[in-house]
Amino acid sequence: MYLSAIQDLYNNEVVAWHLSERNDLLLVTKTVDMLCEKTDLTDALLHSDQGFQYTSKPFNRKLADLESSAAILDVETALTMPVSNRSFHI
Repeated sequence: MYLSAIQDLYNNEVVAWHLSERNDLLLVTKTVDMLCEKTDLTDALLHSDQGFQYTSKPFNRKLADLESSAAILDVETALTMPVSNRSFHI
């Protein structure tokens, strides 16, 4: 199983999540769709790693349609940012 989660960095709340048997574009787009049902993503900034889902043209078109943007972190930055030190425990 794969988990895609969006965490609000202001209060560390997981604001949207989705489970899937596949680690694919549909997994992350469904997670964004779930968040869109709850809140307006205009001007939102989504931080992610360099995974193929987040760097794909369809995903970035989706964000552009929502008037949001993605900050794709390089591996070194992702490993050194305090946010990346947080993890989910199941």
